[in-house]
Amino acid sequence: MKWTIIQGADSNVHTIKMPYTSNDLEQYVLLCSDVHFDNKKCDRKLFLKHCELAKERNAPIIVIGDMLDLMQGKQDRRQSKSALRDEHKRNDYLDAVIEETVEKLKGYPFAVISEGNHETAVTNRLGTNMIKRLARELDCFAGGYRGFINFRFELQSKNSTGSRQTVKMFYDHGSGGGGPVTKGTIKSARRSDMVDGVDIIASGHIHEAWTLERLKFTERSGRIYHRKIFHVQCPTYKEEIGSGASGWANEQSFPPKPLGGWWLRFTIEKKRIKINLERAD
Repeated sequence: MKWTIIQGADSNVHTIKMPYTSNDLEQYVLLCSDVHFDNKKCDRKLFLKHCELAKERNAPIIVIGDMLDLMQGKQDRRQSKSALRDEHKRNDYLDAVIEETVEKLKGYPFAVISEGNHETAVTNRLGTNMIKRLARELDCFAGGYRGFINFRFELQSKNSTGSRQTVKMFYDHGSGGGGPVTKGTIKSARRSDMVDGVDIIASGHIHEAWTLERLKFTERSGRIYHRKIFHVQCPTYKEEIGSGASGWANEQSFPPKPLGGWWLRFTIEKKRIKINLERAD
């Protein structure tokens, strides 16, 4: 059965309704970040492969920031003519990026595309919100730099009394560096303290791939439980290192970064929704 999505009172809160008809539930979601789709170094073949699989699986696609790279516009100190894709070599560069991205991605099941630092830099510098423009064309919602997405599972059957369960996710595109040793895991503790009542905390920006589980005590009806919170760090689809011979990332001595995203796979076990995390690589 097809999922649907609605926006909350705040524009960066969205609920994806996922109906199911039996205890054989298996619902996928493609969660990713830092696609940098318009960059020459984006692994488009890999991203489009994952989009195709999402379409086959009836899986909503969620991108938590830096869907676009947008570094070749006016007043951007990082711009380089050699980094431009041929399709974007136009005076109306930003329009060219939107048009070509929509041409390649139209028809895939995008649910939410949120803002990252690459997009907010363009808004601040040039006064246009590229994510809102892209979301309109791809018929999905634009999210903020941070926000919440609720996955609401609704049992549909003749004997159903409206059984409903919700998995809550907080996303934060991220900031700063990941750290050569910790790879950003320290921030998972800070986010746990900052956000309450969620099951998943997702982040991007630092181009790393890991998951952590944190447990918190909770009490219901006189019984003590351990509440599990999944922390998901999304990698990237932008391969900057290559052979190591040249480029900004090599000059900064950055290591190769993992490519791809994550599959959230929801199943049901003992009448409760279970969260499973699988790498999309």
